[in-house]
Amino acid sequence: CQSEVAEGALEVAGIKGVCASDDCCKRAESACTKVLDCGHACGGIRDEETCLPCLQCADADGLFVDADDFCSICWTDNLGAAPCIRMECGHVFHSSCVNALLDRRWPGPSITFSFADCPCCKAELAHPSIADKIEPIRSLKNDIRRKASTRLKFEGKDKDPEVTEKQSKYFGDPESYAMDKYNYYLCFKCEKPYFGGERQCGAGGAESFNPEELICPGCAAVCT
Repeated sequence: CQSEVAEGALEVAGIKGVCASDDCCKRAESACTKVLDCGHACGGIRDEETCLPCLQCADADGLFVDADDFCSICWTDNLGAAPCIRMECGHVFHSSCVNALLDRRWPGPSITFSFADCPCCKAELAHPSIADKIEPIRSLKNDIRRKASTRLKFEGKDKDPEVTEKQSKYFGDPESYAMDKYNYYLCFKCEKPYFGGERQCGAGGAESFNPEELICPGCAAVCT
């Protein structure tokens, strides 16, 4: 925060002139303290092996954004207002926004994975600082992909026109068809995904739900 750096300003984690608000102090604690070769302060996060290219210089290496551009996740603050990270796809977001997005996960009862995709290009979000959050999401996605593909074959729906006809969105891609066709929910007790019918038959997108009510058949049998 640069609007309150006069009287009452603090030094937080090696950064001087930080205003006393909790939000600004938290941002300072995660901000890189290095100065880039161009003379500008790094706009990235602390302890990165390679600093984020300069958000102030117009010719920064492959960024195509600058400090005044808004973060495409929060659309509230510009990129220069908080420490940023560059995804493997090349797009840049506030580090805190990426982490909050992954922590919230899917919005409704039915498991979906678009929350873990880049808002700009739909590539999977990937950066060393979020690896510990992405890995369990990737593992869950692979598990559901396997379950859904097995069910699709068992029901003989891998021969549906959606998979076999060239003009179809899922032509030659039965796995994606299965992922979009079936609902899977995360059991509150065992924390494993279980089948919940076809998406067209259920309210998979409802945002108002109680996670404690999502119980797989196995855990439900034990409870009774």
